[in-house]
Amino acid sequence: MSLLPGKLILLGDFNVHWDNPAKYDVIRFSSATTSAGFIQHVNGPTHKDGHTLDLVFTRSDETLLKDCFTEDKLMSDHRVICFTLDLPKPKPMKIVSTQRKYCDIDNVKSAKSLDELISNQPSHILHDSSAMFEWYDSGMKFLLDTYAPSTTRTRLVKNRMPYYTDSIHTARRERRRAERKWRKSGSELDRELYLIENRKVNELTMSAKQAFFKDKLSTCSTKDVYRTINSLLNKHVQQLPYYDSAADLANQFSSYFVNKIVNIKMKLDSQNVNVPDRFCDSSCENIPPLEVFRPTTDEEILKIIMSSPSKTSRLDPIPTWYLKDKNLPQLLPVLTDIVNVSLSTGVFPKGAHSAIIRPLLKKPTLDQNVLKNYRPVANITFVGNLIEKNCMLTSNRTYGFKPPRGSLPISIQTTAQH
Repeated sequence: MSLLPGKLILLGDFNVHWDNPAKYDVIRFSSATTSAGFIQHVNGPTHKDGHTLDLVFTRSDETLLKDCFTEDKLMSDHRVICFTLDLPKPKPMKIVSTQRKYCDIDNVKSAKSLDELISNQPSHILHDSSAMFEWYDSGMKFLLDTYAPSTTRTRLVKNRMPYYTDSIHTARRERRRAERKWRKSGSELDRELYLIENRKVNELTMSAKQAFFKDKLSTCSTKDVYRTINSLLNKHVQQLPYYDSAADLANQFSSYFVNKIVNIKMKLDSQNVNVPDRFCDSSCENIPPLEVFRPTTDEEILKIIMSSPSKTSRLDPIPTWYLKDKNLPQLLPVLTDIVNVSLSTGVFPKGAHSAIIRPLLKKPTLDQNVLKNYRPVANITFVGNLIEKNCMLTSNRTYGFKPPRGSLPISIQTTAQH
């Protein structure tokens, strides 16, 4: 940790009696921190029993921390450690988001415009899957920009917990009022009233937190259960290597993943790979060849769409949930035509195989600065995913097996996401 870049502050309840330097565990701990180049800044007791348990360390060659002292706020059995950092005041974090007001869309007018768009579909693209997908992509974007133009919104980051309620907010205000009154008067009665308000806030916060997560865990799906548990364990933060520029990091990931595939192909080409006997069984001779393509139907495409999750890629022209709720009856024949033309011609639509690649750390214990410890997770476009799933069903009907997921070509667009 002492070798990490940037300025470093190490603080917390270390549960060692730093005020007793003769104890064996304190001697060992002090020796370890000193050898790592750390210096401890807290002087005086930090616990109600008079021991120094809460410590603050910085590097000995840095003048980052000033005016370190403790103060009893009566909020717990530990004192509050106060210090000043020799750093400029950070600017408030802001989030810039682009949104569309789907609730403001005039469904009657948008449906009429969509009918006109479909009826005016150029005839020369009916046998070109790439041209059909480009027409579908540009047309859907045009309709959204017409009836739900995107707006950019900037908001400050508020680290309020989802279980934060109005009653907790009111109790915190009363606690602050009682604290100011006690600080001003210094009387023992006002001190007791402040402690009562403090316990009230803690009890309300704990009960609200327990009720919130109990209700959430009892009603959510299995996937959401793991997501909720990860948030409680603080595992929801995206881990990425240290970087100076997000663009440089994305290029590093892209080069690494592409070179990894190239190296694997070179190794396979340089070796004489023998096909195992189990793949050369005589029963394979009875498998009929796929000589005639049976076009898929609207009913089959509808079944695939409704069974698919409503997650959306940033490359999709319209959100998947909006397609299912509003435009599916009109766009179902269009999507069926794109799938049939793609599979009959053997051409995957250009643009439909693009995907947003998100690097995820394979295990939390791995070094996040080593690129080989990451696995790429692709978020493909909805149409591309639709073609891939229909191809799996076609192969299963013809040969009795499904090709491995992700075997279709994907154009990588690497992005480093927080």
